[in-house]
Amino acid sequence: MKKYLLFIIFLLLFNYCSKNPTSSQSIDYYTDDQQFINDLATANDISDLEIINDRIITVEIDSGGVTFYKIRKLYLSNFGLDSLPLSIGKLDSLNILLLNDNKLQYITESICTIYDQLDSLDLNNNDICTPTIPECIEKNTTITKFYGNQECDILPDEGDKD
Repeated sequence: MKKYLLFIIFLLLFNYCSKNPTSSQSIDYYTDDQQFINDLATANDISDLEIINDRIITVEIDSGGVTFYKIRKLYLSNFGLDSLPLSIGKLDSLNILLLNDNKLQYITESICTIYDQLDSLDLNNNDICTPTIPECIEKNTTITKFYGNQECDILPDEGDKD
């Protein structure tokens, strides 16, 4: 009887230690999605990737027995971002992108690669004051409306691109 009791205690301890909630859990992102996270962290001097992961909603993909995650929603509002990496254009599962209330000064043209798949894009209250914005955004808004929602001291004019 003592042997069985000792065996059960050993199994319980082993099971508890292997599922310790304080151990760090990592998320296996699809390569392009992980590259975006790394690029975003590097471009904005974010050392703790967990801070970014807390603002991401993922979708699980099972590809021939290999499971990984793709970014579905990015809630980066009021995050202090000053730039967005080119790799944003590779997030082919992204459908919500909230970038409002940051310090962005420009938006990369690569966003147009994913623009049509987005259900929601919020760029309000940034510092995007350059006379050029990505073509996909320019076609879907007016210059006055876009720049009216930015923190610009001087607003670009329709003729500035010329």
